[in-house]
Amino acid sequence: MSDRTRKKSKLAPSRAELKLTAEIASAARRAHELHAKQTKLRKEAKAGGQQLDALLAHLESGVSTSPPPMPQRAEFLPTEECTYERNDEVCLKRLKRSPHGLAVLKALRACSEVDSDQAHWGGPFGAELRALVDGRGSPNPNIRVMRAADPSVNPVALLTPPGEPALAAVAAQHIAAGTPVALYTGELVVDGEDSELPSSTYVYKVTRDFLQARGYPDDLPAPCMDAYRGGLARFVNDKWTPLGWPTRTPNVYMDTVYDGTRREVHLCFFASAPIAKGRELIVDYGPEYWATALRLLLAAHVKDLDLILFDDLPEAAEGEEEERTLASLLKLEHLLLPLTVAKLATEIAESMRGMCAEWDEDETALSDALVVKILRPKVAEAAQAVAAARWPVALGTLLGLLLFCSIEDGWLLDNRCHQEWPSWCALFEHLSDAWRAVLAKDDRTLGLRPKGGRPEGYRPKLVALLRGWQEEANEALAGYDGLLNEGVPCIQVPTTAPPPPPLSF
Repeated sequence: MSDRTRKKSKLAPSRAELKLTAEIASAARRAHELHAKQTKLRKEAKAGGQQLDALLAHLESGVSTSPPPMPQRAEFLPTEECTYERNDEVCLKRLKRSPHGLAVLKALRACSEVDSDQAHWGGPFGAELRALVDGRGSPNPNIRVMRAADPSVNPVALLTPPGEPALAAVAAQHIAAGTPVALYTGELVVDGEDSELPSSTYVYKVTRDFLQARGYPDDLPAPCMDAYRGGLARFVNDKWTPLGWPTRTPNVYMDTVYDGTRREVHLCFFASAPIAKGRELIVDYGPEYWATALRLLLAAHVKDLDLILFDDLPEAAEGEEEERTLASLLKLEHLLLPLTVAKLATEIAESMRGMCAEWDEDETALSDALVVKILRPKVAEAAQAVAAARWPVALGTLLGLLLFCSIEDGWLLDNRCHQEWPSWCALFEHLSDAWRAVLAKDDRTLGLRPKGGRPEGYRPKLVALLRGWQEEANEALAGYDGLLNEGVPCIQVPTTAPPPPPLSF
């Protein structure tokens, strides 16, 4: 590794930068400790973990960011393709489901090529760009996904959550400057309309310049590409590294290209300089990415707690340096809960959102599948957890359903499950029973008043969230108007601290 000289930055890091780096390192180190306790690590994994711990402890000290001498290893190692999902197409399913999405899609298809597009298509690499678009880059001869192995050089290996592979895009062959390297593919969604956007670090927002050049109406939201389940280009990592550590120079850039023939917009990485085979592909993500990524890293591993945010992060005022700390995050609307509870809840909510995103049949069939495959089984699991006094599992399961249902409620109205009226009513009865049993327990048992969180704890926020959904859901359920003259199903949950009074609707 003699070609990788460690260079120190001439600019001393500011106090805010040192503090932020220390916060990130502290969160990452605690995540690593928790993972080591919960997992039987192999001997070689323990050795690598010791090196990682030393680096994180050094950054956490906040004294200096120059890395201490460490045994060097290969920067990249092979990884199996089966370790990650891949989709080289642009998915429009969710875009087609909303009025805003349909309007954005219509505007996209009405666009025409402008000078920048024609320069790409008619330039020296137009044929390569057409090959990527027509084949969606599969197989892509330019990219090989590898595992970043040396955390003292590559921040991807340093900050990737433990237990997950630190993946990076590496040049599979020599790439000339100007070459279209890879398409950024995934799911095209609408900015500000999709509840998953704040939680994804793979979202690329189409630029305002692109929209204005093609005559977009000002009131239309911007389309975004969410590559969480996208192609290989999502593994092109950022240039960021702690100040004083080996610098990372971007060698690719992202540009939007409109194809007037296909009536499609494409996001493509282009080489900004010659890239030698085996070199990592690096891009400048910009500050907006780190506003999300650092929040996730800081929030996800606070001791044995996890943070669920309900507010988007505010942008820093122009000219101000923004500082992300746990204290600033706790000023936003949130739930700070035991890790087991929050992790289970977010996994359930994400699985339901994922089913909606990938569904390719009619909406009624989707609603039926949500009820049959997820809602009924999860309500039964919550009831079993209540019977066994496994309160974290019961709360996490119910909260996961709530996080989804409080945003998506179309399944209540457009389904065929209500035709089985007794089981349809029983679903809401059992859901209400489970919530009543869980909320009858005290805050300590449920972990609703964690150290470092809000003094009043998180029962008020949880109950308010539940009450809001209860009122909306009961209004929708009332529309069934006592089908078959067997009563109207409703959700009944307590709104005060335990023991709750009986409620009737």
